[in-house]
Amino acid sequence: MILKLIIDDKTIPLEVPEMLLTKAQGFFEKMDRDMDKGWQISRQWVDNPGPADRCRIAADKLHGAMHAEDEKLGILMAAYILKHAPGIDSVDIDMEGEIQNTILIMSPDFPPPQETLFEGGMSSDDATSQAHEEFSKLYKAGRKFRYSTKDLATEQWTEVAVAGDEAEAETIRQKAIENRIRALSTGR
Repeated sequence: MILKLIIDDKTIPLEVPEMLLTKAQGFFEKMDRDMDKGWQISRQWVDNPGPADRCRIAADKLHGAMHAEDEKLGILMAAYILKHAPGIDSVDIDMEGEIQNTILIMSPDFPPPQETLFEGGMSSDDATSQAHEEFSKLYKAGRKFRYSTKDLATEQWTEVAVAGDEAEAETIRQKAIENRIRALSTGR
């Protein structure tokens, strides 16, 4: 598996052996237990970092490992990210040291996972309405186009960064919405 690390405008592909995602499970569980106690994310203390923040923390550790030329730790951090964020394509590291500004970029073919709260499927109209409530409009922040998705269970928004120009980014967003409508319609 490959995770692309973006530092400034340089992209570094990291090869992560797929077996490491299961072999390092004990290490990942220890990381999660440490983060369960809370974590300093830049200038803010976060009592219980969510999944995206945990991946950003691992990305920060990955960047530190790359800087220290600790390849083993770097690959473990990349494996943690791939394990906890299926479908992630790349991580754009914030060079100002602000962990919360590190961008997790999903593959355009893999929309953010959402749990459905419904038994069975919804009508097409209801599924369309629900999906549009869960996705923000496309916006530009820095060099990337982004949109956010709402997790219905937690009522929290997660930002998704997409590469390319505005038209390409909107196409990716629309594909994610279509996949969500299909998931709501089928109940899966």
